[in-house]
Amino acid sequence: NFFGDYNWRHNISGSPILFWPVGIFFLIGFILCIKNALKHLIQTIQKKIASQVPSSKFQVPSFMILWFFVMLLPGFLSSEGTPHCLRCIGAIPVVFIFAGIGAEFLYSRLKKFLPNQNIDVWRHSDRAPFANGAREESRQRRNSTGFFAPLRMTANAKILKLFIIFAGTLLMISFTYAQYHRYFILWGQNTETQRAFSCNCVAIGNYLNTLPDNAEKYVIINESGPHIPLPIETIKFIRATKGETRLGPAPCEGPDYGVANQNTNYIFLEQIKDIEITDKQAYIILMDKNQNLLNEIQTIFPEGKIIKTSEVWGYDL
Repeated sequence: NFFGDYNWRHNISGSPILFWPVGIFFLIGFILCIKNALKHLIQTIQKKIASQVPSSKFQVPSFMILWFFVMLLPGFLSSEGTPHCLRCIGAIPVVFIFAGIGAEFLYSRLKKFLPNQNIDVWRHSDRAPFANGAREESRQRRNSTGFFAPLRMTANAKILKLFIIFAGTLLMISFTYAQYHRYFILWGQNTETQRAFSCNCVAIGNYLNTLPDNAEKYVIINESGPHIPLPIETIKFIRATKGETRLGPAPCEGPDYGVANQNTNYIFLEQIKDIEITDKQAYIILMDKNQNLLNEIQTIFPEGKIIKTSEVWGYDL
């Protein structure tokens, strides 16, 4: 409700996981389940019927509370990247069950303030003084002959009903647009989201596929070693599936990484000086755009030229 996953693959970094109305419903439902579980547990202990099977009024909320905390354990027990939505994904169903319970509880309370449409309203002419029995008989007779006047909501009641419908509709439209804006605009079009999903590696792989096959290609990993980061596999996959059109599931054997990635070298920053200039054409591609690194490469290899596109930065030797 207050802050969430900082990984852009899972969330708008640091923002609450639940939309604030859902968060309120969740808290209400969670508190109600704890209250009901404790209430029936105390009643069971006081009546000393521990030998009997606990009622569903205790079992159901207790099960949901246990489900919630057990599914949060993978997130609690990890020390990296917490809070982590993916590790706590098992808690999603019960979180929205709590939210549904809270919404139903709040609706049942607000419903008491709505106009009651089951009240009988009588015409002014029916208000003559009758004895209780005679009045009831008269009402039944008039109901059968058409003189009974059903409920006619007052002007204030009609205005209140229209206001509630209008306000509810406006809130639903506002909530829908807010979530649309969060997902498709704030998150979907954010450059950090693209980076988190290694979109730059897709662009690099596609660019490498446009270069001559016999040219030497060096992809600079803009971070310290000694291990090659996982996003490199995206580039290798794009290189290995060059010219393929995937209309169905990939073949079981997978692409031939070795053949497709020949003449492609993945090196760290400290290995740039080890690049040997030969008669073959060569290209240096940066995984991350860095003007200072480009200037350093130009100083080492002054005979080349800088390559800059909207998605790929590199150097042509």
